[in-house]
Amino acid sequence: MNKLELDILTSTFYRLSPIIITEIQKTEQLILLNEITARLEDCVFIDEVQSPKKLYQIFLENNPKTIIFQKEDVLQKRKNYIDILEGAFCSSPDSGDLWQVNYDGEKSFKFKGRIIICTVLTKEEIKKSDKLKYIARDGLIL
Repeated sequence: MNKLELDILTSTFYRLSPIIITEIQKTEQLILLNEITARLEDCVFIDEVQSPKKLYQIFLENNPKTIIFQKEDVLQKRKNYIDILEGAFCSSPDSGDLWQVNYDGEKSFKFKGRIIICTVLTKEEIKKSDKLKYIARDGLIL
């Protein structure tokens, strides 16, 4: 990604365009992550998510900040993690309305921050996964 493309990406990056950086183990993808995050303010880096409830709390406590899942590959977690992630990540394709972040026994809310997910998965693996179909639909996959 050249400097102009990166400038455009970071200037237009807002809630409805979450980013997935694939194959994060590659040097060029790590450089891309560093270049993106250097241009953003109010970022929270998440290294570990111990439970679905903790994932819910991360979104609740950091609303409306930029949350970056840098070391924890949340896309490879169980479906109950993905359900919570979808609530923060996705919006209705017709109306653009944000989905609700839900966790059993807790109050639902709309996450109004930004999300960047780093994963070792490839673009093809994400797009082919039934479990990640809404994430693939709504995210900018780099």
